[in-house]
Amino acid sequence: KLKLLPYSSLPVPRLITSRDPLFSYPEIVRGVRRRQADEVKLQTILSSKRLMMARQSQDQQLMQPILQEVNELVYGKGVTPQVREDFLAQYGCVGHTPDIVKYLYELANDRGIVEVGAGNGQWARAINDFHNLQRKQTNSSGKSFDLVLAFDNMQELPLSPKIYHQRTVPAKQYFYDKVKLASHIDAVTGFASRGRVLMLVYPSPGSMALETVKAYIESSDQNDTVVYVGEGKEGANADEEFFNYFLGKSSDNSKKA
Repeated sequence: KLKLLPYSSLPVPRLITSRDPLFSYPEIVRGVRRRQADEVKLQTILSSKRLMMARQSQDQQLMQPILQEVNELVYGKGVTPQVREDFLAQYGCVGHTPDIVKYLYELANDRGIVEVGAGNGQWARAINDFHNLQRKQTNSSGKSFDLVLAFDNMQELPLSPKIYHQRTVPAKQYFYDKVKLASHIDAVTGFASRGRVLMLVYPSPGSMALETVKAYIESSDQNDTVVYVGEGKEGANADEEFFNYFLGKSSDNSKKA
């Protein structure tokens, strides 16, 4: 009887099969179960009599331990709302590392990246800054271009531009000021996006991610590489059809990246 090797020992890159653990790795399975349990605990707190009494009496001594419990369930132990917001300001919904930025630069240095759902543009900013640094260090005389073209429909930005406007420190240090307003379909079907690597960082739940991938692939034969950064099956991103598409389980996967 065949048995899958531990996912960490599988080669990268590799041909993905329907049994590949790429989107159902142990951490996401445990994480989803923990999240479901936390959601039950959160609902219990929100419907509890002690919360009702604390609200009615406006007693801060009663309210503080309840708020702490809620914060731990929502953000994690030891993570305050301010710590979470600081993280969002620097990275967006998910963090990058120097190694990840370097990998993405090397992957797309000769063709560029189109990022859809870029939000405030922290990933695009980090990659483009690294790209510009490499050009400066190597005294490159080639034609300058934005390594990442970033797009968002601006409807679900993690941080409001009314609060984090262009004069604020986070916007100056971490945000990308070239994020363009566009639908996910228009972003990948434009001529400027042709041949670029498609990057989806923590896409919203639902059909957007798969719709973007399909439009990207059908737009040009040069569009053949997708970078997905997010949770796996039953997580917070995309939908089941998205993962099934890459695993070859979809009813519509005749042409794939």
